[in-house]
Amino acid sequence: MLKNIFLSILDIVVRLYPLKIKDKLEYYRAVIHNHWIKRYLGHLGNKSGVGFGCQLQGGGNKNIYIGNNTGIGKYVILGCWKHYLDKDYEPKIVIGDYTNIGDYTQISAANKVIIGNGVLTGRYVYISDNNHGTSDFSELQKRPRQRNLYIKGPVIIGDNVWIGDKVSILSGVTIGEGSIIGCNAVVTHDIPPYSVVGGVPAKIIKSVK
Repeated sequence: MLKNIFLSILDIVVRLYPLKIKDKLEYYRAVIHNHWIKRYLGHLGNKSGVGFGCQLQGGGNKNIYIGNNTGIGKYVILGCWKHYLDKDYEPKIVIGDYTNIGDYTQISAANKVIIGNGVLTGRYVYISDNNHGTSDFSELQKRPRQRNLYIKGPVIIGDNVWIGDKVSILSGVTIGEGSIIGCNAVVTHDIPPYSVVGGVPAKIIKSVK
């Protein structure tokens, strides 16, 4: 009985709130959100958008630069760390033109993360130029949150790279243009241009050039 009443009410709601109205309201919400978050970034290019639920972390928002015609998915975390524990950093995140960053991706910079033009990522991708400390015994005796950030080097992702779902790209890695990174791969070393890679750690499966 209660189930039938619930379904009847749901049917009325759907009729009064059709898909077109829902899509229109979501569009306006996206426009408002985009206008709001633009104030906090260093640059948000023409025809670019940042999805709802994006989190800005680390206090370096003004060091985040997003190019033209680029889409940042929903619930993406952009962490630009100017200060952590007792150290100051000079972080920068640069994302090029015609690039699409998938939903739930996390990008963390205490040094530099550069993502080129025409890059496409899947969902739940992790890109970071820093780690919580090193694997030294003295460091491992501390809680991870008490360890200073360790930076092996910047992360550079070339133009037209395709990164699959749930890929992790770690500190000090350069990925050459035109490469494909298979789903779930963990990239710990440089990848030459026009390579197809996969695995943990990622290995070259095919070199096109």
